[in-house]
Amino acid sequence: MWLVELIGEESDLADFTRWFPDEPAKVINEEDSFYLVGDLFKDLTDASDVRSIAEDEVDLMSASIKLNCSGLSIRPTLGAVYWVDESGVRHAFAPGANLAVGTFIEIRVFDGPDQRPTTMQKYIQASKRNKSLHMAMLLWSDANRTWPRLYRILEEIEHAFGGRKSHEVGLASKAERSRFTQSANCHEVAGPDSRHGPKGQHPPANPMRISEAENFIAAVLGRALSRYENEAVA
Repeated sequence: MWLVELIGEESDLADFTRWFPDEPAKVINEEDSFYLVGDLFKDLTDASDVRSIAEDEVDLMSASIKLNCSGLSIRPTLGAVYWVDESGVRHAFAPGANLAVGTFIEIRVFDGPDQRPTTMQKYIQASKRNKSLHMAMLLWSDANRTWPRLYRILEEIEHAFGGRKSHEVGLASKAERSRFTQSANCHEVAGPDSRHGPKGQHPPANPMRISEAENFIAAVLGRALSRYENEAVA
């Protein structure tokens, strides 16, 4: 069994154990340390591959949390990668290290809320059904949400729906989408981060602030993931 240590704020990591309690990826707390474990690692034999998969999963976890609440302080980073053999010996893999220590790991049963899977897990499952939504989630996990980055997320979402505009598939109103795109393209609104220069888009009558733009994209992404979770999308 593979274990990947998570390093971050203890309160954040404690929440991860509640939000991600089940397979294929779950977070456990053992002796004040937190680990990412699960079936997503079951076919892997190389620690570097485990770390790569874990990085992607933690990005998705962080993005999912940030879509549902504002409680996450900083995205957790990865610590050591361990392989626990059948006798319970934990082998640590780090650059230049391959250690064996006699520590037994017991995976306890989650005793949190009854909802299974959690909303956060459902969003991750939905994102893995479509490459563009997967990319949108990875982009959303980055706290550096500039106007071009938010616009790129919208493009990924709309690509997931065959290139149709978000208002055409019921993810946003036409007026709000236009207000967002005009604001992002206008140098008078978006400033140095505008997608066009002085000869570009004229400002909308009611320009969006960047905080409004974040909320708009979060809402569109959340609705898109819910659609992929609940129904077949052509």
